Amino acid sequence: MKKILMEKGEDAVFDETRKHFSFKEDYTENFERLQVNGHLPLKLLLFNEIKLLFASLIEQGKTIAVLTAGNPALQLNKLKHMDWQGLDKGIRVYFSDELLFRNIDPIPYIASENGVNPKDILYLKEKLTKL
Repeated sequence: MKKILMEKGEDAVFDETRKHFSFKEDYTENFERLQVNGHLPLKLLLFNEIKLLFASLIEQGKTIAVLTAGNPALQLNKLKHMDWQGLDKGIRVYFSDELLFRNIDPIPYIASENGVNPKDILYLKEKLTKL
């Protein structure tokens, strides 16, 4: 599964696993429901560099926004399981799929919501790297 994740991405993992173990197609719905409602036994950890960056931004009085794609319920479930260590106090979450569905460009929208110029936004894009 890890190899599939690294080579083909998150969206391919379940389908490839289902084929490998000959799961019925019916399990797809249950898997998706589990992703949205599942509870993890451990918290997800932030990389130390991100913790330091967030702490520095908060100390400077900056706003931190998380722009995420995909099913909002699933994304909130992931964020809920993060070990924020208090860094989540001022974080605002935005859903790109929802904004794009409403024909709203996410970055200018986030800028206007937070009273800043879009050029002043530092945008960090998560990139999956090999573990």
